[in-house]
Amino acid sequence: MRSFYDRGRGRTLVPREKREVYGPGEVITYYLSPKELEKYRKLPVMKQKRPVNLPQRRKKA
Repeated sequence: MRSFYDRGRGRTLVPREKREVYGPGEVITYYLSPKELEKYRKLPVMKQKRPVNLPQRRKKA
C-alpha cells in the first residue's frame, strides 16, 4: 500500500525529509588548466546514440 505525504498543495509519495536531503546542492565552478584542457580535447569523439522517441499517449474518448 502506498503512503502519501502532505506537501501543502497536494500529496506526494516522497516524505519531506527525503526531498530536502536529495534536493539541489551547491554549484561549484572550476576551470581546467590549458594542459588539462588539451588532454581532454585529444580524446576521441563519441558517436551519438540515436534519439529515443516516446509515443504520445492517446486521449481517452
